[in-house]
Amino acid sequence: MKIIHTGNFRSSDFYSAETSPRRAVVYYELEYYSGGEGFSVVDGIKYPHSGCHFLLAKPGSERFSIGRFDCLYVHFESDEKELSGLPTIIPT
Repeated sequence: MKIIHTGNFRSSDFYSAETSPRRAVVYYELEYYSGGEGFSVVDGIKYPHSGCHFLLAKPGSERFSIGRFDCLYVHFESDEKELSGLPTIIPT
């Protein structure tokens, strides 16, 4: 596994619009949401920002966000085959 980026992401620091641009996921993106408004959309499925949970977007997925939120994140590369079987939302 190789960690690419880590940090705290605040959507309002990057986007003034309600909806972020659609993009293709390059690395695994593991994000922890402890609250917020709206949803993250991964491959057409909405996942709420509210509630405490992890979100895992996998390389090749399409994603964007609706609403404002803060999250902690780790973006990483991995050749581990087991990661492909993990669910997108992981409750805490």
